[in-house]
Amino acid sequence: MDLYHFTAGEYLRGIAAHGLTVGDVPTDLWRGSGLVGVWLTSSKVESGHGLAGSALDKARFRLKVNVPEADLHKWRGWAATNVTQETVDALRRVNGSSDRTWFIYFGCVAPDRIVEVVDLATSNVVSNWQNIWPIEISRPGLRFEDRFIWHERLLENVRSRVK
Repeated sequence: MDLYHFTAGEYLRGIAAHGLTVGDVPTDLWRGSGLVGVWLTSSKVESGHGLAGSALDKARFRLKVNVPEADLHKWRGWAATNVTQETVDALRRVNGSSDRTWFIYFGCVAPDRIVEVVDLATSNVVSNWQNIWPIEISRPGLRFEDRFIWHERLLENVRSRVK
């Protein structure tokens, strides 16, 4: 199934090396709990996905990915039994108005599953996306095997702010 993932230029080299490996899927924001998954959407438009508020422009590039439909979880259906209602409401309040288009993939979207990259600043398809961003300001990315270590650090930060 073809879906989209929005990201900052700083992440492109890491994604090229390791694929899409991480994303926080909160299950209870007030307890600082969640799972590791990759957020995807059926929407080609970057607004309504809660991408604002970061130091990086997470809406700069749109990656079109092809993932097995059997491995996808439609956010609304999955959240109904796995996420607190307060968390769902909070995600909608922080510019999550497009939640009807969201999917979660609990695996690694390998680099060869990225079938197109569009620079939304220019609306151009980028064929050499793996090397377009300057190496000096690129983020290294994260191996799939290290995703749980990354996530635990993230949750610890959340828990320390909630207390």
